[in-house]
Amino acid sequence: MNISRSALVAAGVALSAFLVVATLVIELASSTLAFSVLVGIPVGFVAAVVAGVATNRRYGSFAPGRRRLVEFIAGFGYSVAALGALRYAVPPTRPLLGFETVLAVAVVVSLALAVRSVVEQSP
Repeated sequence: MNISRSALVAAGVALSAFLVVATLVIELASSTLAFSVLVGIPVGFVAAVVAGVATNRRYGSFAPGRRRLVEFIAGFGYSVAALGALRYAVPPTRPLLGFETVLAVAVVVSLALAVRSVVEQSP
């Protein structure tokens, strides 16, 4: 199976967009709307589709700086998803993987991807 880099980055960007937009909508609407999840998840899904399709179509034409930013965003989504899956599948990690820890690890992984991209493109 040969998946292009742009498709992998687009999937990560879509995942990040879903997580951020759905969370924001749910949190902002929770004070006025009883079932804010029913609004947040579809809005997050639409944001994910738009971000993923746009990234997949335009990734090849991005300048190196923009590619690093997009890869940073993709790494964030994949990291949060992987840590969430780990937290769910391995119960002893639940006390260790709180919100702050997951957020910090996701940012570090994202920065590592951005730095790798810089090193990969330098002569």
